[in-house]
Amino acid sequence: KILTSTSPLSPTALSNRKVLVGGAIVLVAVVAVAIAVPLSINSSGSDDDDQDTNKANDVSPFFGRTILDEVPLIDGHNDLPWNLYSNERNRINNFNLDSDLKKDPRWGPSTSSHTDIPRLLEGKVGAQFWVAYVGCNTQYKDAVERTLEQIDVIKRMVAKYPKYMKY
Repeated sequence: KILTSTSPLSPTALSNRKVLVGGAIVLVAVVAVAIAVPLSINSSGSDDDDQDTNKANDVSPFFGRTILDEVPLIDGHNDLPWNLYSNERNRINNFNLDSDLKKDPRWGPSTSSHTDIPRLLEGKVGAQFWVAYVGCNTQYKDAVERTLEQIDVIKRMVAKYPKYMKY
């Protein structure tokens, strides 16, 4: 027996074909709506759109900074005490942490420190861990003394700026 292309389809095959065609039509309709709705909203041409565009251009460079009002940023490592030792021999009165140190002739050009109170406030830093670091070259020599000096300079910094710092 030879089958020809004009032979009738079984009822199951017809049912499957109807489901496939119906599914394809629904899929095309969903895609068309998904594309058409956003396009029609964007092209509505109201005056409010111009205001929204201006607002979008006024967004801060750090768009997510508003979340920092509710969820504070915690910096887990700051080497400022080590930089104080390296640059000032822990003389904390030789610089002013509550001023913009980028403008300070000694600290401004430094690539090792980017910390001052104005930048901490601008970056909405809610807390910091100040590191009591000493170099490896102090091992078996004066590591304990240097570590205690680092802890001391941290405590003196907190005492000097109690409005912004706590120990």
